[in-house]
Amino acid sequence: MAELRGTPVVYAANNITITSVVALTTGKNLSMDFGREADFNGFNDDQGDIMAEAITNKRKTLSLRVVPFDATNRAGAVTNMYAMLPAPGAAAVVGDTESGSIIDNLFSGNYSVRSAKLGRTSEGIATVDLELLQYEHVDITAGPIT
Repeated sequence: MAELRGTPVVYAANNITITSVVALTTGKNLSMDFGREADFNGFNDDQGDIMAEAITNKRKTLSLRVVPFDATNRAGAVTNMYAMLPAPGAAAVVGDTESGSIIDNLFSGNYSVRSAKLGRTSEGIATVDLELLQYEHVDITAGPIT
């Protein structure tokens, strides 16, 4: 049996917003994955052994699965669903409304939309999957979602 020592970090997925795409009143976040990535290039000596490494393209990633909804009718939920499909390359502002969250400090800000896909669970619930990216040294100007 596994044993947990110390205090775990627990936070809800429903506190993440993406301005003009996902609002807390139009979508329920099912899951989210944050990450930090980079590209690594090794420099070899004459024996073929890597002697040094260059780290480039440092970036943050955010994957979010959302269930679109409307408080009054299905047509409103469908409208909200299609509003959550911004064009790739669009700038989006990610915010975390959880008070004092470490996630907020590390991952809020302007992201570039990489992909937005419609899906459906085995229970027939419509979902929207969003993939966003933020390069460390690229200033993404948040503008209207197109």
